[in-house]
Amino acid sequence: MLFLLVACNSNPNTITVAELTEREEVILSTTADQSFVFQFHREDDQSKELSIWMQKYESGKLVGEKKNNISLEVSETGTIIITMQDHQEIQQKSINLVIQDQN
Repeated sequence: MLFLLVACNSNPNTITVAELTEREEVILSTTADQSFVFQFHREDDQSKELSIWMQKYESGKLVGEKKNNISLEVSETGTIIITMQDHQEIQQKSINLVIQDQN
């Protein structure tokens, strides 16, 4: 699975991989098979909403619609957490998307 996070428009907004403590890494590893944690910083006053979603590609071609679409008004800084858990007994994966900000 490939994740691509993009800060649109050539503005000073940034999304970076979060530096986690060893404790945070252990907590995530016990609650999910895979996890991705990013920090965002919004410097412009025009983009007050953050949207994230998942799309599936096969052989470089988009397959299906956007999934797990979430949009929220956010403050200047915050965290994006994506976790995945494989439920082998029912042959499904659960995916959680979280946007957390200072509010």
